[in-house]
Amino acid sequence: MSSPTELLDNAVEAAKKAVQFDQECQLNIAAYYYEAAARLLEQAAISDPDRAETLNGKATEYKNRANELQNKTPQENKIAIDEDEQGDKADAVKLYTQAIEYITQYPDLMQGELKTFILRALDRAEELKGIKKNDSPTTSTPLFSPSCPTPAPILPPNIINQKPMSTVVPKSKPGLHRGSSAHLQVSGQDTYTDEEKLVLLHSSKINKRDYMPFMSVDLAERFQYAIPFTDKDGLLILSPKQKRDFHRFVRPEELCTDPCIVYGSAPNYLSIKQTVISDCSFVASLAVSASYESRFGRKLITTIIYPQTKDKKPVYNPFGKYMIKLHFNGVARKVIIDDTFPIDRYGRLLCSYSSNKSEFWISLLEKAYMKVMGGYDFPGSNSNIDLHALTGWVPERVAVRLKESDFNKDSLFATLESRLAKGDVLVTVATGRIVR
Repeated sequence: MSSPTELLDNAVEAAKKAVQFDQECQLNIAAYYYEAAARLLEQAAISDPDRAETLNGKATEYKNRANELQNKTPQENKIAIDEDEQGDKADAVKLYTQAIEYITQYPDLMQGELKTFILRALDRAEELKGIKKNDSPTTSTPLFSPSCPTPAPILPPNIINQKPMSTVVPKSKPGLHRGSSAHLQVSGQDTYTDEEKLVLLHSSKINKRDYMPFMSVDLAERFQYAIPFTDKDGLLILSPKQKRDFHRFVRPEELCTDPCIVYGSAPNYLSIKQTVISDCSFVASLAVSASYESRFGRKLITTIIYPQTKDKKPVYNPFGKYMIKLHFNGVARKVIIDDTFPIDRYGRLLCSYSSNKSEFWISLLEKAYMKVMGGYDFPGSNSNIDLHALTGWVPERVAVRLKESDFNKDSLFATLESRLAKGDVLVTVATGRIVR
């Protein structure tokens, strides 16, 4: 069992993340970390009776904040400017009015820039109701900067220990089983045990970015914006070969007139074209997964691209935002990207693409994977890692040792043949060192 000091270190780390995401209005992620911090503090309180009252009090504060974020209704989460941008004038007027009424209850706040915002909101509400004539187009600048309620404070200094955070390893993995897509799931539910949450707290950061476990709430991710979406994490680092020919970043509508994600009923692996990124194992994994989907009609990779239609077919998003579900560090995780891709001065893509110029599933999946891996400047991996990230299928690596007596090539071929016939295997082959 972890010591009180280790539990407090982990609680502080979770609390810092919770406050960060709370301030950024990423409420679901913030709630996850508040809950993790509360659990850690409760465990620390058991091991440290002298400070149990203080620790449990802070744990309760964090749990209350987590519940507050989780229990917000859709109406409470609406922001006037969102409704305005989406053309819902009735709701926008109502929300602008509520904002004005709330703030004008506190005249001491009606000063400076805030007063200007209130007057602009009043003007906009009157315009929407037809009281005033809007003589100029509405800009994309919001009347209010969307904000969240004040987040819960981090632990007070007197119970913070500054020692480096240590890894917490669970005693067991209760409730794990093989899911329909052949990867490990948790009891068929969209929840995790306390021990699993402690592990996920540490495993969510990959290449200095947080990738949260994919939950059912993520299916309600927002994809519509007033202006094209730009990834807050910035542009991906280009590889040296890309930098040599790079001209600029473009979006799909700049490359074709009618962009789509998948052309036809299923992805065609023959359309995959690799360029100058050294990710041949990932491209091979894309190809074999697409081939499987076409042959067996069981969607492996198109269902991990969002937004989707009701029948789980990915659709082109003119607002430029996509969510990709990839498997890393034990669970499926959400990866948010925009649809900007690098091209050379001749308009040719410098990332993997489809020979069908109007479809972009290949470029999107590659970009999401490269983002997690740290950028397009990718040293390469192997299909064990890549296929698991794409599909969640548990990999098995077999060395082909034709000159060794204990290697049974006939048995291996028979196993692959029988599994392939039933759609129970994905196979890629890597070459050994080439001797010239």
